[in-house]
Amino acid sequence: MLSFLARFLAVVLAALFVCTAVAVVFLRPVATQLLEPRTYKDVVRDQRIGERLPELAADTIGRALTSAGKKPERATTAGAGDFGGWLQAFSTQDTQTLISAMVPADYVNGQFDSVIDQLFGYVNSAAPRPSVKISLVDLKQRLSGGVLEDAYVKLLQGKPPCVGDQGTAAALPVGCCPPEERLPEVRAQFRAMVEPAAKELADSVDLFAAKDGAQAERVYRGMDAFRARLRTSALVARWSWVLAVVLLAGVGVFGVRSVRGLLLWWGLPCLIAGVVAAVFALPGAAMGGWFFRIVIAPLLPPEAPVLAVEAVLGLVMAVAQVVLGAALKSAAWLVLGGLVAVILSPLFKTKAGPPALG
Repeated sequence: MLSFLARFLAVVLAALFVCTAVAVVFLRPVATQLLEPRTYKDVVRDQRIGERLPELAADTIGRALTSAGKKPERATTAGAGDFGGWLQAFSTQDTQTLISAMVPADYVNGQFDSVIDQLFGYVNSAAPRPSVKISLVDLKQRLSGGVLEDAYVKLLQGKPPCVGDQGTAAALPVGCCPPEERLPEVRAQFRAMVEPAAKELADSVDLFAAKDGAQAERVYRGMDAFRARLRTSALVARWSWVLAVVLLAGVGVFGVRSVRGLLLWWGLPCLIAGVVAAVFALPGAAMGGWFFRIVIAPLLPPEAPVLAVEAVLGLVMAVAQVVLGAALKSAAWLVLGGLVAVILSPLFKTKAGPPALG
């Protein structure tokens, strides 16, 4: 009776170990990968967000203008005093070229790194409210220092010549190239438009800047509560493996009576847990991108910024792949360890019991 009860407890503990081990395989990367700033910095660079930002911004602007009934690609001139209207008057491809001159990839990547560091600095501190600042000093320099001006003039030089009064109008040319002798005047008009816009920009922008008030305080209290729960969850995820080890030790105490039994009682649960975890980890990230491209993207309205939505989903799926990749490695180790134990178990024969009395 005691032997049966011990084996029953060993089976129950082995089943609990399988469930716990599968959970640990996915929980531990949450603390070691998902809450590590380097993960997000690497993902931003792997997804080439800095290089793709001009394309994403230009596509978003173009779709928004198209949905509003405007056709910026048909314009040949733009108002000399309206920087936003001037930028919107270009085609999507030209807008991308100009945005690339304003915000190069190095600048974008540097700002992403700074934002990520500041966010995790708040999470790991006791600050009452977050402060995430984006520096605009380099952007202002590019607006007023001639970089954008040169890109604009080079863009015009690739356009067909202006016809009639297009090359002599007071408005800045957009879809045509003015005569060579008018380019200095165009540059002067461009500087007159850009300099006030650059001066209006602050040197930095705080993404969480808010006026003091009851609503702001509620938001900050909610963020502080979320930060506390996040820290607790990370602590539990980091040490969840201890429970799996305790359960496996319990299996050994109640079920193991020999070396062969030890290999089987420990090897089989590890093998099962590793296989189950691998089954969940392998298709997880790939299914998200497939689901978006096949199911979600065709249902989006024409004015929706599909490229921007897909880029955001790509970031999310890339982070998920980092977590699932770490989980898959842990699952592989469980499978390998369990398989080796099961293969070696026949080498250790169970001792024969005493002969039965005739």
